[in-house]
Amino acid sequence: MPFRQILLGTEFSVYAGSTEDRRWEIDEFLTVLEQSSPSDWRKLVSLIVKSANDGPPENDEVCRVVNGASELYEFVSPGGSCVVWFPYANSIILCLGYDERDGRQTARLSIARALLIRERYFREKEHGKI
Repeated sequence: MPFRQILLGTEFSVYAGSTEDRRWEIDEFLTVLEQSSPSDWRKLVSLIVKSANDGPPENDEVCRVVNGASELYEFVSPGGSCVVWFPYANSIILCLGYDERDGRQTARLSIARALLIRERYFREKEHGKI
């Protein structure tokens, strides 16, 4: 299965989604971010944990709907690092991360990949694989 639980909060379970080649992009992104920008890493991990326990924040500066893809959301750090995710029932499914400073093309490609992960999630859910 290309989805695995990474956190069980009091309100939501958090899952990581993988791409078709079974890469856990969110793991790779957060590992690199921890080394390159520890403050952004701490902020994003804190947002994920807080969301699992209390629900996603309502502050648009740190949690917003993805422009052009209303079924996706992103957690945003002050430095411009983003984690794209989507909700389902009592779950938060993390897709991948990207850095806004890398430009619009990177953001568009990341959103397109996140939409594919979302489609895969619902396809597998429909077939009882999750």
